[in-house]
Formats: sequence, C-alpha cells, structure tokens
Amino acid sequence: MTNATDQSAPRFGEAKIADIPAEHFAAIKRRAHDESHDFFVSIIFDDVLFGSGTLIDAWGTLGVLTAYHVAQRSLDRDPDGILALNIDDRPHRFEIPRCCVEHIPLGVPDKNYLEKGLDLSFLKLSGLSIISTLKSKKSFYRIGGKSFDDYAEMDPAKLFWWVIGAPGSMHRAMTSTSDEGALLAKHLIAEAAYGGTIERGDLDILRLVLLAGKNPFPRNYKGVSGGPVWTSALTMEYGAPLTTSEFTPCHLAGIVYYQGDLSEEGDSRELLANGPRSLASLLKQFETQEKINVRH
Repeated sequence: MTNATDQSAPRFGEAKIADIPAEHFAAIKRRAHDESHDFFVSIIFDDVLFGSGTLIDAWGTLGVLTAYHVAQRSLDRDPDGILALNIDDRPHRFEIPRCCVEHIPLGVPDKNYLEKGLDLSFLKLSGLSIISTLKSKKSFYRIGGKSFDDYAEMDPAKLFWWVIGAPGSMHRAMTSTSDEGALLAKHLIAEAAYGGTIERGDLDILRLVLLAGKNPFPRNYKGVSGGPVWTSALTMEYGAPLTTSEFTPCHLAGIVYYQGDLSEEGDSRELLANGPRSLASLLKQFETQEKINVRH
C-alpha cells in the first residue's frame, strides 16, 4: 500500500476504457500495432505462402522465429526449394539463398499430438546484403536474458493481446509480367481475447480466442502459424487527463502454432501459441548452444 505522506511513492488509480476518447484510443492502439508489425514477415516457399514469422535478434544472432512445422514442411522437405520473405507492402518476394539460412529446431512436437506443442524453430540468417536489406525495411526484436521477466508480475486478463499473421485466404499470386512469381500477402493484425494458459512444468501454452468469418477476420487461420502474439498494457500518469494515456512498449508473448475448431456459434476460433515461459526456456537453450559453437 502506498504511504499517503510519501510524495515520491508511485500512486495508482483506475480508468475505464469507455471513458477514453475514442479517437485517442484508436490512435494509440494503432501505434502499438504498427510497432509490432515492424518485426513481422510472411514466409514463402516455392511461391507458396507457408506461414508467418518474427525477425529477432537473439543475443546478437539474427533470424526469424516461427513454428517448427512451418520450417519442417518447407525447408527440410526440399533442400533445393526457394525461400522468400514478404517484407514490404508492394507485391514482391525477397529471396533468401539457401546458404544464408540455417534451420535450428527449438521445439519439435509429437506428430500425433500437434496441439500439445511445443512447436518452435529459429531460422538463422546470414549474408551482409541479406541482413542489410532486411534492416532497411524492417526491425529485429531484441531478445536477451530478461526479455520475458515482465510477465511474472502481470495479470494476463488485464493486458491487451493481439496476433499478427498472413492468413492463406488473404494472399494472391501476381501474374503480370513485371510481378510474376511475386505474392501479395496481406498481413492481419487481430485483437485476441486471453483464454487462459496451459502449464507444462517450466513451459506454457497460451490459449487465445479470435473472431472468425467476419470481415476482416478469416474463417480459417491457416498461414498464421509461426506468427507472433503481442501484448501491452495501458498506462498514464496518476491524475493526468485520459488523453495522455498510452500503451506500454509491446512485448513478444508467444508464437502461434495451432488452430482449434470453430466455436459452436461459428464466429470465433481458438489459437494455441508457445507462451512466454516456453519462449524463454527454448531460446535459452539456443543461447547456450550458440556459445558452445563460438568456442569451437
């Protein structure tokens, strides 16, 4: 409890979202969404959209964090296939030479129980021109030793959640001569309802509920696998006008890997994601392995 005589101590209060001016709330939410989208890429293999991913800087190693099954069904199945990323709003495909990408599995699911996870991979990128182009268009989300510590004290039910992905139903191939072979992949930023966390020892799985079948939400979320789950909290100075409210910097909270059945009403669908504790645990293993490789 805050000491009323201590003017330096933090003071807390509550504000209703309904009382925040709609225009202001929409603007700060859009900024938060745009911030997180700057790290997003869609993954294309042999001109087919295979999934979604997040550009990350993991202890100085750059690459794409995605679901294991996205990489396994593309890179691992065809060593001669062409990997490309969608990194811009215009129709294009940014090809990654196979010598510049290394698939590092972090969590391999049981093929008979895919919904139980874990399902996570890191696509390690290299090549000066590849990295330079990516940095000119996008940003890499930095992950370090304390990246996921913030979640320990947060009430997930009071946070704002959203998922970014490239649903298969929202992309199309370009057939004109100038754009042939390119894909126009529309990226969806979908607000989600927190549906709970499944605990598995030191690991966790997020359950998120998204609208389905109502524009712009797709009925089928195929293509969103590997996409990031982001979260943020609303904050403002105590006693300040509601128009000073802002979202805290967005935090990477999970990686989507599985979509459940439609709800009985047919208007929503549950997505499962590797949660923050799972990401922290699996990426810590990656950090340890990278240090071993450097010593060798």
